[in-house]
Amino acid sequence: MRLGRVGIIGAPLEAAVAKVAGLLRPGRVVLIGEIHGTVELPALVADVANRCVTAGTPIHIGLELPSQDQATLERFLADPDREAAGDRLLKGGFWRRPPQYQDGRSSVAMADLLESLRHLSLSDNKVAVTAIDAWDGRSHGTDRDEMMADHLVSAVQRHSACATVVLAGNGHTRTAAGPGPFGYTPMGWRITGLLDDVISLRVVTSGGTAWNIVDPHTGAGVHPVPGGDLRPLGHHDVLLVGPVTASPPAMTRSTRPPRRT
Repeated sequence: MRLGRVGIIGAPLEAAVAKVAGLLRPGRVVLIGEIHGTVELPALVADVANRCVTAGTPIHIGLELPSQDQATLERFLADPDREAAGDRLLKGGFWRRPPQYQDGRSSVAMADLLESLRHLSLSDNKVAVTAIDAWDGRSHGTDRDEMMADHLVSAVQRHSACATVVLAGNGHTRTAAGPGPFGYTPMGWRITGLLDDVISLRVVTSGGTAWNIVDPHTGAGVHPVPGGDLRPLGHHDVLLVGPVTASPPAMTRSTRPPRRT
């Protein structure tokens, strides 16, 4: 399967890319608290990475993907064969989960983000990617966030010359102390005590849709995304991205995107 390459469309996302890129510097970590399963948020990260590489700034991307798949991810990023790399990546168990468990982190847009990062990493040595999620089917809540923080801190220390952007759920990226509305102490708060330079941004949309899980009993699917709440809600600031669009699981893609020219 040939993965696509995402790109920014529309003024709100362009402004959001500029805001994130303007915050980045070597050694700093910018957490982007996303809503899983949209087209726009992975696209934003792809364009931030491209802007950093073009400017000569080394970039390290942390993604809420299973840390046990890190070796597979690195092989994917180093593979010059676009189609073969995509086939191998999407054969992994994380990407082949039953549809009702596809929570938006294994979407078409996330796969296309990885393809964009693979393209950048092959053309430049200033790109690194880390899978930070500790979820193994058993660890949940505070334990999971503690392990996520450990994975992220270790990766940031390994890539200390890079600016780091982390795309993860907005419950995990909160930097407020203590348990939040999800009932656990978030990764974002944990890393602020271990790293010197962390900025957390909560994504704010103007509405739209996302492919995610709202109710575990009904499973995954396309759900409406509310907009307009401009409160940071435990983050340092907000990131306005405009309307968002649901991105279905990568395993459902039935057509190949056109070859990059």
